[in-house]
Amino acid sequence: MRKTQNRLKIILVLGLLLFTTFACKKECFPEKESFTYVPCDVKFGNTSSNSTILPTTEFDNIQFFYPVFNPNDPNEFIYVFENKILGLRYLLKYNFTTKQKQTLIDNIDMSYNNEPFWSQLNFITYFDKKIKSDGTTILYNENQYGYNTNWFVTEKEVVWHKGECLLKKNINQNIIDTLVVDIISKVNISSKGIGLVNYGFAILFRDLNSVSKITTLDFTIDTTFPAGTKPGLCWHPDGTKFYVSLVTDYENSGIYEVEYPSFKARKIVQSCDKRIYKYLSCSPTGNYLLCEGIDRDPKLDNQGNFSGEIAGKSNIYLINIQTSEEIKLDL
Repeated sequence: MRKTQNRLKIILVLGLLLFTTFACKKECFPEKESFTYVPCDVKFGNTSSNSTILPTTEFDNIQFFYPVFNPNDPNEFIYVFENKILGLRYLLKYNFTTKQKQTLIDNIDMSYNNEPFWSQLNFITYFDKKIKSDGTTILYNENQYGYNTNWFVTEKEVVWHKGECLLKKNINQNIIDTLVVDIISKVNISSKGIGLVNYGFAILFRDLNSVSKITTLDFTIDTTFPAGTKPGLCWHPDGTKFYVSLVTDYENSGIYEVEYPSFKARKIVQSCDKRIYKYLSCSPTGNYLLCEGIDRDPKLDNQGNFSGEIAGKSNIYLINIQTSEEIKLDL
C-alpha cells in the first residue's frame, strides 16, 4: 500500500514537472502589468513630420544589443552585452522561464559589430566560434567563412557574406558560389529559402533554392518605403512575411511587418527622437519580436537649451506583434 502511494506521488510530481515544462514551451514572458509603456512621440529638434530623426551622438558605457530568439524555444534568446569602461563584450543567453543568464562567449573583440546566428540545428555562430545551444561545447575556434554566417537548410550548406559578396558553399566541397556582389551588411534566410540582404538603403531578395548563382534583382523595398537606413531585418517563421526597422523621417520611421511576396506593409511600432529601433528577431511562434531599442536623451547647453547632441543607450525590447505592446527587459 505504501509503495503504491509513493509511486502515485512520484507520478504526480513528474506529471507536474512535464506540464510546467510543456506549458512554458509556448511563451512565458513578463506580465504587461510589470512595465509602463510610454508612446514614442518625442521630438528634440525640428518638429515637422517630414524632418529626419536626429542621430545618436554619444553612447552609454553599458549596452545591450543584437538579440536573437532560440528558433526552437520562444523562452530563450541570446544577446551581446558590452561594458565600455572595462573593455568587455560577452555573448549571453537568457531564459524567460528561469530568469537565468549564461555566458556563452567572453572576451569578444570590441571592434566586432555583427549579429550572432542561432540555427534550428541547435548551434550558435558568433565571432570566431560555433557552439552548441547549451553552451557546453565549442565546435570550432576559427571563423573560416567570415561575418554573418548562416547555415542554410542543412548543416552542410552555408551562406555568408565576406567583404562585399554574399557567398554559398557546401562544406563537403571546395566550390564557392557568389550569389551577390554588392555592399552587404546582413543575411537572413527564411523557411522557404529566400535570402534577405540589406546593403545600406535597400533590401534584396534571392531564391537560394532555385540555382546556385543568381545575379538578378527581384525587388527593392525602397519602391515601398522612402530612403533611410534599415538596420533590422528578420523573417516570420512561416516565411510569408518579414520585419524591418526603418530610420528616416518622423512619419515613416519605426518597425514594419511586410507580407511576402505581395510586399503589403503595416507599421507595428513608431520611432521618434526618444527611441529608435535597430536589430530584430522574431520568436519561433511568430507572436513576438525582440529588438534593440536605443533610448535617447537630449544634451542641454548651459542655458538649458537643446545642444543638438543626443546620448543613447541600447536596451532589449520585447514587442507583441499584434498589439504593439512593448516590454523593456531588465537584463
